[in-house]
Amino acid sequence: MRNETDPVLARLKRSLAREQRARQSAESLLESKSAALYKALEDLRHESAFSRDISEAADAAADGIALTDAEGIFTYMNHAHAAIFQYEPAELIGQSWSVLYEPHIAQRIGAQAMPIVFSEGSWRGEAVGRRKDASAIVQEIALTARPENQGLICITRDASARKAREARMREMEHQLRVSENSIAYYLLSHTVAHDLANLLAVIEGNSAILAEALGDGELADRVGRIATATNSARDVITSLETGVDHTLRGSAEVDLVQFLRKSISLAESIKPSAVDLKVELPEHAEAITNEVLLSRSVLNIAKNAFEALSDGGHLTIRLIPGGEAEDKPCSLRLGPEGLDPDWVIELIDDGPGFSGDDLQTYFEPFTSTKSKATTSGLGLLSVRALAESRAASVEIYSEAGEGTRYRILLPKNREQPRPYKPTAKPAASARILIVDDEVEIGEVLSAQLKRKGYEASFIGDPTLALEVLLASETIDLVITDLNMPQMAGDTLARRVKAAKPDLPFILVSGQSGFVAETNLFEARLRKPVRPHDLYNAVDQVVRGGAPI
Repeated sequence: MRNETDPVLARLKRSLAREQRARQSAESLLESKSAALYKALEDLRHESAFSRDISEAADAAADGIALTDAEGIFTYMNHAHAAIFQYEPAELIGQSWSVLYEPHIAQRIGAQAMPIVFSEGSWRGEAVGRRKDASAIVQEIALTARPENQGLICITRDASARKAREARMREMEHQLRVSENSIAYYLLSHTVAHDLANLLAVIEGNSAILAEALGDGELADRVGRIATATNSARDVITSLETGVDHTLRGSAEVDLVQFLRKSISLAESIKPSAVDLKVELPEHAEAITNEVLLSRSVLNIAKNAFEALSDGGHLTIRLIPGGEAEDKPCSLRLGPEGLDPDWVIELIDDGPGFSGDDLQTYFEPFTSTKSKATTSGLGLLSVRALAESRAASVEIYSEAGEGTRYRILLPKNREQPRPYKPTAKPAASARILIVDDEVEIGEVLSAQLKRKGYEASFIGDPTLALEVLLASETIDLVITDLNMPQMAGDTLARRVKAAKPDLPFILVSGQSGFVAETNLFEARLRKPVRPHDLYNAVDQVVRGGAPI
């Protein structure tokens, strides 16, 4: 019986062993497959998380992002891309990219941009799209070919704000060019009028002396005709200056805080986004100045700073009381010296700066110290005109690599009348010093006054005149020109009056330059001076009369 069952048991054992081996193999395979499946699941989870992050980043991006298939049909679009065209993403998914453009523009993109994309891999440019309400929008576009010609990746942003700012820049630059042309004409006419007035002053003064010497007769009559001609020429000078924008002449009281807020608002409209503008203003400030020239100067300085700082940087505009302004180094000064300012406007940038000859060329029209081709090169004629009008002094400090600082010094308006100290001498015996860099004018004025009995002398160098006036105790009156190369007439008067406050000055000038310190001069006469105006002013001042 045992022999019959042994083979069966053997077969069962062998079968059981095979099953055990098969089960172990299956378990090993299952374990291996489970591990592979787990790794695949982990990889899938990581890829899904990464894709989700990418999708969320794309959805949150400020720039528009869209994907198309090989047929140009949108398969994905973030909210920014759809919002540029006033759509929701779902409204455009499944649509052709061409629905966002007028047919002729879509045709041009297809003909010009697409061949570059598929041959070179990418294309950048601008195009005018069509919003949902059919309005136009200027876009900046970057197109990139997807791998294996699976379609396009499109990155776009709304360029309307940039275009609007560029348009404002062009308009502002146009306005500045018009302003600079007007100011250039103002400076030119100012100079021409000054030179003509000097010539007429010589002719009129000499003809007056001749007329007095000749008495009556034919020669005296001919001299009278010269006087008539000079009167006509005086009218020509007046008409020349009248042709200049009247806002460029004269000065008035200005609310500096409101004025600067308006100017800064204009400046901000053309400020590059990368530039930081800092403003420091007091609650209230007033000064007597030329508002038009001051406004154009501030705006022109700011615009030049923005151009230099277009890749980043800082510009600070502040208004500080004159008493709090520090005595700082100065590379170049324009306008009257030694002002005791009520207020100081500072414009400080941390740009590349300039030095050397650039300091001079900076104030010439249509020149530029900046290397960028986009700069206008308008120069700073407004600043020069502001300084030459005597409405302010301008101090500039700049070094290459250290930025630039402008300080506009607005002088005090001293309206309080200073009591004149009458001379003990009769008017005709008063001793008068004439200071004028034009020798002919000085000699004519001296000769005219001598014929009236005054003791008159003439010095053509104001620096020498300063030495004489500070050392002399015998001079009763000074008659001075305003614009002289060695020293301006108001600077001469200010320096002399610091030591001799009772010494009277009369200003005789061919230019109507603004001098804020009204108590510097007891009288002001405009060239060419009529003889009787000169005599009346001198007689009234030396006798201690009321201000003229």
